Amino acid sequence: MEAPTRARRRRTRAPAEAPTRAVDYRHLTSSLPLAEGYSEDQIAEIHVTALTVLQELGVRVNHAGAREILARAGAAVSDSQVRFGREIVEAAIASSPPEFTVTSGCGTLHIGGRSTQFLPAGGPPYAMDTARGKRTGTLEDFRNFVRLSQTFDVIHMTAPSVEPQDIPPKLRHLRMMRSLMLDSDKPTFIYSRGAGQVADSFEILRLRYGLDEDAFSARPHTYTVINTNSPLILDVPMCQGLIDFAAAGQMCIITPFTLSGAMAPVTIPGALVQQHAEMLAGLVLTQTVRPGAHGLGQHQAREHLGVLLDQRAGDRHRRHRTGQREGGDDAHLPRGGEIDEALAHGNVQDQRRVGVDDGVGVGPRAERVLVQAVAQAQDLEGVSDLAGASGVDEGRLVGVEHQ
Repeated sequence: MEAPTRARRRRTRAPAEAPTRAVDYRHLTSSLPLAEGYSEDQIAEIHVTALTVLQELGVRVNHAGAREILARAGAAVSDSQVRFGREIVEAAIASSPPEFTVTSGCGTLHIGGRSTQFLPAGGPPYAMDTARGKRTGTLEDFRNFVRLSQTFDVIHMTAPSVEPQDIPPKLRHLRMMRSLMLDSDKPTFIYSRGAGQVADSFEILRLRYGLDEDAFSARPHTYTVINTNSPLILDVPMCQGLIDFAAAGQMCIITPFTLSGAMAPVTIPGALVQQHAEMLAGLVLTQTVRPGAHGLGQHQAREHLGVLLDQRAGDRHRRHRTGQREGGDDAHLPRGGEIDEALAHGNVQDQRRVGVDDGVGVGPRAERVLVQAVAQAQDLEGVSDLAGASGVDEGRLVGVEHQ
C-alpha cells in the first residue's frame, strides 16, 4: 500500500474564532465603593470655604473677554480680579450636567456616574524605548502612541502622549489632527493653544464626521484639559480654551495645578479648598458662555477617570498589530488622501490665523510659506524657515507669550 503523503496526513484546521470577551472593556462600570477620605460635613465645609474664597478673595482672570463675560453674569470685576457671589457659583453647579455622552467614530462613551475611563498620559516632551533610548518626541513617535492607544479597547480616549517637536508649532496641530483622524476612531484630545488652533481642529473633526457646526455642537466629540495657574489665576490660553470648548459644546476637564506647599497650602484640607475654588471659577465661565456645557472638575476627574501608567506597553505593542483594535478592525478609518485633500483645498485655512494666537505679527512672506505648507500637507520640509520668518522660536509652543 502506498504510504500516505504529507498532504494526506495534514489535517485541515477550522479557522479560529475571535475570543469572546467576558468584560466589555469599552464601557467599564466600577462596582467598587468610593474612597471616603472625609465625612459629608467636612466635604460641605470645604465647599463653603471655597465659596468664601471666591466671594472675598476672588480669582485673577487675565483674559479681558472672560472678564467681560463674567461681569455680565454678575461677578464683581476690579481690574483683573474677579469675585464670584455664591448665587452665581451655585447656579453654575446646577446647570452643569453630572453625566453625559461623548460621541466618536467608535460609538458613544458615557461620562459620569459609575462609568470608568482610562486614558494615556498627555504632554511628555520625550519618548523612550529599549532600542533607541530617551529622545525628543517626533511625529512618528506621536503616531505610534496614537496607534497603540487605538489597539487596546481598555483605552477609551486618545491623548497627546508625546509632543512631536520635529513639526513647527504653527503646523503641529494640523499634523497631530491628521494622525488622530487616520489612526484612531476614539474621542480626540485637542490642546487649548489659542482660538485659531482650536478652530482648525474643530473644522477637521467636522470634516471627518461630516457634520455642520450645529450638529457638531449638539453633543461632545472631543475634549481638552484646562490647568488653572495656581494660586487662584486663570491665564489667557486657559480662559480662551474654556470659552471655545464651551461655546462649541465640547468637553473641558478642569484640573487646578495645586501642589501642596508650593502653589497651595501645605495641609490637604487647605489645598482642597483652593483647588475647589479654582475649579469652580472655571466652571462658572463655561456655564456662563453656554449653560449646560459639558465638563469635569478635578474632583470628578479623579473619581471617574483613570490614568494608564504601564511601562511595559511597548512590549505589548510588538505582540499586537498596530492600528487594529482588540476585537475589531479599523477599515472604516479615513485614508490619508481625504484629510490631505481637505487641507489642500483650503477647508482648513490655518494661514488666516497666523499671529492671532501668540500676539506675534507676521509679514506676507511668512503667510505665503504657511499657505504652501498647508497645501502640501505631505511635505513639511519646505517650511523649516517658518519660525524665523514669523519671529517665533520653534522651541516655544503657541500661547506661552500670553500675559
